[in-house]
Order: sequence, then C-alpha cells, then structure tokens
Amino acid sequence: MYIVSKRGKVWALRAGRVDPTPALDLSSQISRGSEQGLLGLALSPNGRFGYVNYTDVNGNTNVVEYAWRSGRADVSTRRLVLFLRQPYQHHNGGDLAFGPDGNLYIGLGDGGSDANFGPRSS
Repeated sequence: MYIVSKRGKVWALRAGRVDPTPALDLSSQISRGSEQGLLGLALSPNGRFGYVNYTDVNGNTNVVEYAWRSGRADVSTRRLVLFLRQPYQHHNGGDLAFGPDGNLYIGLGDGGSDANFGPRSS
C-alpha cells in the first residue's frame, strides 16, 4: 500500500508502518497552488510500473511512468505518458486507475475557472 501526498511524495506502508524513505519524491517538480500537486498514483496490474499524475511548477498536467523496483520508483526510467496545458489552477482532476481491460484511465477534470460556468449574458 502507498500513501500519496499532494506535496509530491509517495510513501510505502510496510507491515503497518510508513517507510521513512519516500518511494518517489517529486516535491521539487510540482506546483502546490489551489487544486494542484501530486494528484494520483496507480501501479500497473503486474506491479512493474508506477504511474503518477501531477501538476508541474507551471501548473500543467503530467502523467509519468516509472519502472517500479523493490517497492520504489526508479527515477532514471521516467517516461512522459501525457502532457496537458492547464489554463487555470483548479479543476485539474488527477485520479489514475487500471480498468479490468488492463488499460490506464486518467481523470483530468475540466481545467476550468469558476468564471467559465453558469449563465452568460449576451
């Protein structure tokens, strides 16, 4: 089991205790505004890869794959899966999950501003 922190770290929970060494540390690469940060983690069905969804320092969405070895991300294997410019700092979404079909599903949110919703006058 893993614990994901919006501030950019992933910790492993082993034998009921949190491993003090992060399984992945992206804290210097993420933004922390509003609804931003490290927003999701999913492990591949075979456990060989970990996927994270985070907003980078510019507020854009990044979905990144890492080889997962001995319960930790191997940062040398970083592979960008998806990059999406976000126009605003909220509604970013971030959930990641593998479906029964084995495909990775990515929740992105609408990336919008509250000002973009509701009735408009002409």
